[in-house]
Amino acid sequence: MNRKSLLPSGAWQCFVLICLAGALTGGHLKGQSVSQGTATRDSLPANPNTPDSLKMFAVYTGTYAIPDDPDLTVVLENGKLYGIPTSGHKHLMVRTGQHQFYVAEKAILMQFEMDSYGQVAALQLSKGDQSVLATKKK
Repeated sequence: MNRKSLLPSGAWQCFVLICLAGALTGGHLKGQSVSQGTATRDSLPANPNTPDSLKMFAVYTGTYAIPDDPDLTVVLENGKLYGIPTSGHKHLMVRTGQHQFYVAEKAILMQFEMDSYGQVAALQLSKGDQSVLATKKK
């Protein structure tokens, strides 16, 4: 029995290649879409334990002088940032935006202000309608 293709000769192979190319460059593959977004320097990392993410988080570490309050130390442990006031109790800092973290235990929003070299220039701490600017100690 001689089967006749519904597509002209060679068209089937082109069709398959076009479908594969589409799936690999932004189409759908097994029901899951493939994203082609461009990453920015400060995008939220998909995996916070990648070397680039750890390097980015390391920029925030150090000791910050808060006017009329004890100093605050920011440390990086196991891929997570923690704020440690002079009292010594560690508070997890959860990233919420560009150079921004939230400490749920204390309801404090922390916004790092960066200089033109990508280093921390200051740290804005906000709770409710109160805020204070901390400076990073050298």
